[in-house]
Amino acid sequence: MTETKQTTRFRFWLWLLRFIGLIVPRRLRPDWRQEWEAELRWREKQLAEWDRLDRRHKLALAVAQRGRVRRRAVVAAETR
Repeated sequence: MTETKQTTRFRFWLWLLRFIGLIVPRRLRPDWRQEWEAELRWREKQLAEWDRLDRRHKLALAVAQRGRVRRRAVVAAETR
């Protein structure tokens, strides 16, 4: 059941990419679509791995992500 749900969700996103891709200039569309499909596949994989983690590891990842966001904010502020 879970596999079917994930496959259906992924197909929806692929359909949505095709639809949104209509506003992307035709010459850029293949590269744009390939990049976004790869991003979606990576994200689906990350979510599947996230579901297999226990609470302690999820907390560690959340803390690490918070640190990454702070560093990006600092770098963005320095480049202005």
